[in-house]
Amino acid sequence: MENIVSPAFFGNHIVHSEYLGTTLTHSIKEKFLEEGVVLLKNFFEESSIRKISLSVESEYIKRIRRDFVMEPYGSTRKMSVIGGSSLVNSNITLMNLYSNTTLRSAIERIVGEPIHTVSHKEEFMVVNFLDGDGDTHGWHLDDPKYALVVITEAPEGRGGNMEFISHWKKKYGSISEAHGVSAAVNIAKLNGDVKSLALESGDCYLINARDSLHRVTPIEGKGKRKALNMAFDDRRYQLFGDTATLLYGGS
Repeated sequence: MENIVSPAFFGNHIVHSEYLGTTLTHSIKEKFLEEGVVLLKNFFEESSIRKISLSVESEYIKRIRRDFVMEPYGSTRKMSVIGGSSLVNSNITLMNLYSNTTLRSAIERIVGEPIHTVSHKEEFMVVNFLDGDGDTHGWHLDDPKYALVVITEAPEGRGGNMEFISHWKKKYGSISEAHGVSAAVNIAKLNGDVKSLALESGDCYLINARDSLHRVTPIEGKGKRKALNMAFDDRRYQLFGDTATLLYGGS
């Protein structure tokens, strides 16, 4: 038990008050439903983001290196990770964050439906690290519908942006099945459907990760990217593929 981080608990004021107001929440909800991704600047109160950042940093020494091509996407994973099963045993603060009712209510206001805990022991919450030049988290979809990603450290140089293609299955699913993900992404680029978020430390974004193909662009230079990803679903029970286990299992 000596490895467990001292708990820092989150109360009712975890989310910045602006995100609890009707006007701002409505505009964010409209954007999210249209694009499947929304940037959340100053989403957490300053004291909360400090606690989150310290908790993520405490996991850095335990990170597990991954470097392989993920099928069926044919995209590179060159990164370091901590999976949910490890966090459960070592980080009470992040467990408390994931279960916080005010946080969940704020997410539900944006997505417009109830959200549920993800039962996959690795994928419900992970920490991802891009440690330097060339590190990337390649194109993929998630099994859970929603992901709230908190950037605790962003690279000062180029790279580390989040790229996404909205409504992937409807627009490019058939092309992907016939010709592969890479070919479909190239067509999406030609159509202007690949969008990008440049992120700073402390930023968050919410994504429909089941239907928005997404990736983190390669780091260029010596910068680092550290991110906490909390997954939620619109279903109480679900089946999972193998990709999360391949990436985070044993971490």
